[in-house]
Amino acid sequence: DNGSISTITLNAGSTEFVYCNATIRDYNGHSDVNYVNATFWDNSTATQEDILNNNSVYRNNTCTNVGDDGQYLSYWQCGFYVSYYANNGSQWACNISAEDNSSFNTNNYNITSVDSLYALNITTNSIDYGQVPVEGISENQSAVVVNFGNKPINVSVWGYGAVPGDNLAFNCSLNANISIENERFSTNISHIFSEKNNLSGSPQNVDFTIPKQTAPASLQQNTTYWQVYIPATGNPAGLCTGTIVFEAGSP
Repeated sequence: DNGSISTITLNAGSTEFVYCNATIRDYNGHSDVNYVNATFWDNSTATQEDILNNNSVYRNNTCTNVGDDGQYLSYWQCGFYVSYYANNGSQWACNISAEDNSSFNTNNYNITSVDSLYALNITTNSIDYGQVPVEGISENQSAVVVNFGNKPINVSVWGYGAVPGDNLAFNCSLNANISIENERFSTNISHIFSEKNNLSGSPQNVDFTIPKQTAPASLQQNTTYWQVYIPATGNPAGLCTGTIVFEAGSP
């Protein structure tokens, strides 16, 4: 008996602890069971004998005995740290195998689903334009977008100064604020300010799709390039702050 089945939601950019429970009956007594292991795999793309990989095959050779009924039943838990880029789908299987002191063995399995995960990470906490004079344009600043889910993603961006919908790029501590069309972005490092896309208060697509990661060392990412123009109107000054929101979605 492998217990109840729950759909699995992965953890963006990290691992999610997934476990299979089993109740094992041995009429020689619960303590006669001496070895329990498990395989968790995507049955639509792999077999449980395939080599371990974070996309589709996980194994646990040291399942944990978590209790017994004092007679014939023992309760076991087999856990797996499943990567954020593990395949989504409805054919993930967990097979638990048990063996006793007489080398008798048995196994059973259940099927579950791994949800699609659309997620991203920005490798910098902020875009710092530094000191830009009135009527000046900043240098290019980059923001690297990393796919932190298990599906290819499109990326959209939008922004605000102090609160969503205020039509500002920056809320400044002195004099006027800076309206949102004065902050711009591109995926092409060669684009000058006039060739870049105006930021707006509504999501707009960035011109790339980022595939899902398939191996531990192969982060899937792309780069956006940002500039700001400081208009003379109102002589904005002091510390100016704003927010850019990056969103992940289906291509």
